[in-house]
Amino acid sequence: EAGDTAHVILFKDEEPFITPIEVLDCLREEPAAIRFFELLNDREQQHYVKWIYAAKQENIKANRIVKTIEGLLQQKKLHEL
Repeated sequence: EAGDTAHVILFKDEEPFITPIEVLDCLREEPAAIRFFELLNDREQQHYVKWIYAAKQENIKANRIVKTIEGLLQQKKLHEL
């Protein structure tokens, strides 16, 4: 209820992030896109991948992969799309 307190414990996520092979395969078709993707830090790469996989429908996921490649070709981070 209002005014109650809660005790929260946070743990650092130390599990390595791995970009799914289907995303890498698509990026490899555009060498400039994968080069820029590899220049991004892990968190920026994760943003792209999590955005792609947040789509529930396969056609939306495919559209997001296309938008990702287009953005990377323009050397844009996800928030710049």
